[in-house]
Amino acid sequence: NAAFDPATAMFTFTPTAVTDYSGHIVVTSNATSGTNTIAISGNGTPAAGTYTAWRDTEFTPQQAADPLVSGTSADPDGDGFTNVEEFAFGGDPLVPDAGLLTPRLERVDNSWILTVRQRSDASGLAITPAATASLQPGIADWRADLLTPHGQPRNVAPGIDELDYLLDGSLTQHAFLRVRTQLTSP
Repeated sequence: NAAFDPATAMFTFTPTAVTDYSGHIVVTSNATSGTNTIAISGNGTPAAGTYTAWRDTEFTPQQAADPLVSGTSADPDGDGFTNVEEFAFGGDPLVPDAGLLTPRLERVDNSWILTVRQRSDASGLAITPAATASLQPGIADWRADLLTPHGQPRNVAPGIDELDYLLDGSLTQHAFLRVRTQLTSP
């Protein structure tokens, strides 16, 4: 992901992942007068609000280097939430906190409200509540439009909000809900 434009003498570099990186760049000229070499070195840190920055904060360097502990699908505290879900919902990956992270469903008057805890300061993360009327294979149609935001987000901790979603009234007999978390960038 590096490029050099000889017309402008500009060098650009884009890391393939938002993570610590280090390295060097060597530019060589093959002019008849000889070879000139320029070496550029650098390193960087993860962007704030990313999974990688969270991982590097929540785990020791040894744990962060072990995908069985800090990998996106790992669950080191055994509470049933993967590290991506702990990141998304503002949990502690090393302390069982399922009761804090589990979305809540409440009946309010004649409506159902789904409450989801989620990071307000995250980047590279998609959190999508969805509903379906059936879990039967071939019939299940998970739709995000069956849950609409309801009210204002409530801040419950630094960088953590709770959001309410109103379940569509057309799902009168059965409704199945899920909250999908997906990293869109590390």
